[in-house]
Amino acid sequence: MPPPLPFPYPLRIGTDICRVARIAHILRSRQGARFIRRVLAPEELACARPAIHQVLKAAGAQSGANDGEKLIGIDGRDVDEVGQEPNTESEEQVIYGRAATYMAGR
Repeated sequence: MPPPLPFPYPLRIGTDICRVARIAHILRSRQGARFIRRVLAPEELACARPAIHQVLKAAGAQSGANDGEKLIGIDGRDVDEVGQEPNTESEEQVIYGRAATYMAGR
């Protein structure tokens, strides 16, 4: 069998590796909303998972703003879709875990 032909273009395929726990830690920090704003484009943010919007809402509450989404320009329509805030610490962990997993894929 002849050896395979090399690919004719100088392209390289790579894999980014990140720690989801580290992203969750960043999302829980004061810089969480800023991190989301820097990673996601406005179009991506508009169709992001509800967990992302819940994290932004929590960030807004921590910073004293009325709404976390207003920090990055989300309209009121998305705020209504977020739903209730988590009642327990385990629900909060699930939300931050989902948000971190979503952000790790970006």
